[in-house]
Amino acid sequence: VASRMTHRTIALRGALDVDVLSTTPRVRVEGLVIGPSAPYGGAAPLAEIAEADVRVRLWPLLLGRLEIAALDVRGVEVQARRRADGVANWSSGGREKPLRLPLIQRLSVEDGHLDFVDARRGLSIDATMSTAEELGGEGHVGRFSLVGAGARNGRKLTLTFTGAPLVNVRRYRPYAFVLETQMGATRLV
Repeated sequence: VASRMTHRTIALRGALDVDVLSTTPRVRVEGLVIGPSAPYGGAAPLAEIAEADVRVRLWPLLLGRLEIAALDVRGVEVQARRRADGVANWSSGGREKPLRLPLIQRLSVEDGHLDFVDARRGLSIDATMSTAEELGGEGHVGRFSLVGAGARNGRKLTLTFTGAPLVNVRRYRPYAFVLETQMGATRLV
């Protein structure tokens, strides 16, 4: 079903544990593999996740709304690719509607790795990512970080992005972050 809905292969190569007898039902998976989009093709996966643990809120779910109480992922490998013709392995291929993510109260990424290659823009980045965040009370606590190195049109670059928790992202509200990048003698902060 998930493969059909996303137009890409989604496979589970490990254990699946489901606990529905709770006000926050839990699903835990091991060895989740998300393939490239159908228009991109190829055998290399878009993402591999060693472990994912998700808890959802039961009452909103019964009313037709998905609210995620906690999403914890470990051992994330993302290989994002865009060919010179502009076709990307993360895209579904057609005109896409904006992604409408559900409310996520707590997000945690441990041991994340991003390998990004954009042949169209001559950009490559090899980075680690991590986050620990929680929604609560007066605000959100935690942080998001992406640190890596790569190249743009053959020139070396470094990148450090640190910001507020991703649960702080709102369409019409500024997002607090610090981006530091360097390419050759040019350094931007």
